[in-house]
Amino acid sequence: MIWETAQPPPPGLANAALAPLRIYGGLLGQIGDIVMYTAVARRIKELFPNSELTFAISKRYGGMEPLLIGLPFVDRVFQTELYFERMKPEWYPLWELGWNFDLRGEDEIEEQRKHDLILETRPRHKRHPWWEYAHQIDELAYSIGLPGPVDKRTEVALPPDVPIPDEARGKVVLHNDPAIASSKAWSWDEAAKLVETLGENEVALIGNPGAPVEGVLDLRGETTLVETAKVISECRCYIGIDSGPMWIAGSLGVPAVGLYGTEYIPAYDAIYPCNPNAVYLQAEGSVCQITAQAVLNALYALELRREHGTGITESAE
Repeated sequence: MIWETAQPPPPGLANAALAPLRIYGGLLGQIGDIVMYTAVARRIKELFPNSELTFAISKRYGGMEPLLIGLPFVDRVFQTELYFERMKPEWYPLWELGWNFDLRGEDEIEEQRKHDLILETRPRHKRHPWWEYAHQIDELAYSIGLPGPVDKRTEVALPPDVPIPDEARGKVVLHNDPAIASSKAWSWDEAAKLVETLGENEVALIGNPGAPVEGVLDLRGETTLVETAKVISECRCYIGIDSGPMWIAGSLGVPAVGLYGTEYIPAYDAIYPCNPNAVYLQAEGSVCQITAQAVLNALYALELRREHGTGITESAE
């Protein structure tokens, strides 16, 4: 018999499933990838409830640790020295096709030896186009051989008493960061129209420094990741491109408007975070086709219906 994933322990192996296994997992990816893995980590603990789960992330994205360590299914976080620095150009095409190369540093090898069950932390898609098969979280679980079903809710744990400026509370929070990928970026002209319509100091910008925008609270480059998450948690509405902060907003369940386009990936709802308080605007082509008016319409609709609806996916028109 050939299995595409490992199999859940059957009743006859209950003792094995209840054993106090030391499990090494996690994801050496970017912020959104790490947040996505929280749904996978929760499933691991469902299968092995008495295990001790080490959640590995790279030091490059070590700012995620405070948002993970308070989760009930994460026992400890391990930060690796290396990200993908050992990837050779000639390996990359094969890695893209699903072949796992050993990109670990000595610190990872030493840490893994302390564990009983080792899961791949730099997985690659095993089928393509993967979005035609499953949601990104299901695909992530599949790529490391984890059997489902996986609840696609993601989680972050905000530490208590995270300080943020009082003026950052209750804002429309906007994240439009071309440093992530230029093909994901929204039009700054449309962003300026959005800000003008909402009014002076009603919008807070987060992320990396970018184009100047008048009449906003500009927090770009001024907050840690934990502080950014706190600002999102207290927002009137979060508006953003496909990015890590969008996955944080989804985890917190705040009202959100997502800006997506098929230019960079025609995955549609396969890449949307699970957030019942979100509206996802989907452009056929560039994200820049989405107008400020479409975003405003989505924001106002959320404010009218969020207590009764479950989120609506809209086109960019």
